[in-house]
Amino acid sequence: MAVFLFVMISTLNRSQQEMDSKRSDPVELPKTEKKELTTDWDTLDGVGYRFAKDKEIVMDPRFEELEKLPTCDLTVDKTSQKIDIPKLMDSFQDCIRPIVNEWKNDLKAKEENIMVTLGIGHDTMAEEKLNRTLPNTKFFGADPIIEPNRQLYTAFGKYFPFAIGKKPGFTKFRVLPNQNQRTRKYQYQDVTTIPLTYFLSDILGLEQIDIAWIDIEGGEFEFLDQLHKGGPLDEKGVSICQFNLEVHSKFHPPGAQIYHDFVFKVLEDRRYVFLKPAHSDSGVHRMFFFNLENEKCVRKFLQ
Repeated sequence: MAVFLFVMISTLNRSQQEMDSKRSDPVELPKTEKKELTTDWDTLDGVGYRFAKDKEIVMDPRFEELEKLPTCDLTVDKTSQKIDIPKLMDSFQDCIRPIVNEWKNDLKAKEENIMVTLGIGHDTMAEEKLNRTLPNTKFFGADPIIEPNRQLYTAFGKYFPFAIGKKPGFTKFRVLPNQNQRTRKYQYQDVTTIPLTYFLSDILGLEQIDIAWIDIEGGEFEFLDQLHKGGPLDEKGVSICQFNLEVHSKFHPPGAQIYHDFVFKVLEDRRYVFLKPAHSDSGVHRMFFFNLENEKCVRKFLQ
């Protein structure tokens, strides 16, 4: 047993001596090249982007002239110049009188405007603003839901209690129900429908509509083809100068193809230009159209 302990102690001492000898041996590390630091580099370690020398900035000659202006002396009170009011008014009259005389006999300033709203939807705020802007405007609005549309629209125009479509009869339209109903959400109802051409030509007796707003929740697909060149409106001699249109293929998926064909037919006809197309919701698009073919429309609104 004593011999075994002696061997174990000797072995441990030898292992410790070998480890101490390894630690005492010097270790040579690979030499690295020292990088010379210069002040031209824009980094702390001397490695980075070298910026170009500052270039001389040439200022506009007017800047140099303004720099030479004398400074304002705020310590001395200045005498204000007296304005000759009568002379000023005479010069203003000489300037403005030719302009007034030029427009005095212009009939455009006194022309009556015709506005047609298809789809009131319990909201006449835009029409009311237009009425204040163009007080010489006659308003005609159609919506199959009587109240509150009748009460709102008759405050400034004439209201008609039916929907506008392609043919007369009953059609299932997406409408905003009466205000006395419990729900305030849109729903589908069978409503009385009047053809667009018949409404404009036979009921209203119009030949030119200056402004039209069309927003009838998918019902517009019923009569878009009537707006084309050579269509029913042309046969009746009815023209529309400008109109805002909102299409709702979201509520009538087949309408997406109808709208596609309508836009390309408009391009082919070269009558209307469409502006400000807007994607207001999934399957809902808005667009503004102006009639460049009609000389009266161009003269009245563009010239």
